[in-house]
Amino acid sequence: MILMPSTRHTHTRRVGTSLVAMLALACSKHESPAPKSTHPEVATSIASGGSVSQSAPAITTWDDSLGALVAIMSTERGAPVVFSRDSLSATPRTVELFSHDPQLQPAVLVAGTATRACARERAATVTTPTHPGVPVWSFALDSGVATAIGIDGLDDLLPRDSSAMIVRLRRLAGTIPEDSTSATFRGLPVVVRDAWRVVSAEGTPVWITLSTRTLGTESNPRLELLTMIAEPDPLSRDALRIAWSRRESGPEDKVVGADLLAALTLRGARMALAMARSGDHGDEIDILDRVQPGTWRLRWSSTALGCAIP
Repeated sequence: MILMPSTRHTHTRRVGTSLVAMLALACSKHESPAPKSTHPEVATSIASGGSVSQSAPAITTWDDSLGALVAIMSTERGAPVVFSRDSLSATPRTVELFSHDPQLQPAVLVAGTATRACARERAATVTTPTHPGVPVWSFALDSGVATAIGIDGLDDLLPRDSSAMIVRLRRLAGTIPEDSTSATFRGLPVVVRDAWRVVSAEGTPVWITLSTRTLGTESNPRLELLTMIAEPDPLSRDALRIAWSRRESGPEDKVVGADLLAALTLRGARMALAMARSGDHGDEIDILDRVQPGTWRLRWSSTALGCAIP
């Protein structure tokens, strides 16, 4: 699926097309192994910033720090989908709903039938008894598992600041570590499609961007999706450094779109991000956490549940 503007929830703020500029830069940097793409035609590589080991973490089937379930509002189904540690019963349970706002909304989730014959992924219904109407949300966890962090878009900045930040982020995305699959796109312009800002507990701004490079050959159009987390570089005034990145490339209709669902603080005070992708293999959720300033890692992915279509 080609990356397109998300309609997952109304709180996602988009980068105005008048601010999108293009630039392609490339440099070499240490590259780490990555979990295998769920689509055989899509190549994926992940790199983590900072001084922590660059090796990709071993993704376990379930991360207990997330509680017993993770739910999203599926763009594929237009309805809630819940991923669970164990096979969930139909007993109602209290959850908390996340969006791009810093407030949580209590709700009741009821798991339904399994999807794609996978007991750990189910359809669900979500209601908010204390707030009638259709809730606006993107991500849900068991109550008490995490607190919400507000997410801003570039349109929250002054126009001049927003334009300048697009340029900085575009240039930085052009320095994401190259690999053998990126040679096809080398020299092509980087286009920032989405950008968000969150602020850590100590006041550090963290930028999350989705950028693309496109090879528009008629017979074999190809797309490269660059996902990046950036933070201020303490060694260089007003500079940014890459704290985590993922490079995915393949046929234009096979590289899945992505969206930032929520920013949160998990128990133990570690900052985390929830991201979703929706493509040929249905909905996928990635949880990334901040190991230390300037270093993020992929903590957990729903692909570890083994529910993807073969």
